[in-house]
Amino acid sequence: MSAAAAAVSSGAVPDSSIQRLAVYGTLRDDDDSGAAWTKPFVGDVDSAETAVVSGFRLYASKKLGYPFAVSTGDAKGTRYRLVLSHDSE
Repeated sequence: MSAAAAAVSSGAVPDSSIQRLAVYGTLRDDDDSGAAWTKPFVGDVDSAETAVVSGFRLYASKKLGYPFAVSTGDAKGTRYRLVLSHDSE
């Protein structure tokens, strides 16, 4: 079971609320970093595509050890992400 499916089955996320999710870094289905959560997270993804998400900038923190996105509200802050889709049954 993927991490996304586990969140739904635990009740943390309503089943119909998430069908498409913009991700980056170790949540991408093509990530080869060896992160333990990548394969479980993308395990039941039906499709993945490149998309444009405006109004955010990516940052990385060596102290925190992971990247993060910050909402800027600026259309110039467009970044490419991979959008993962899970078709609801």
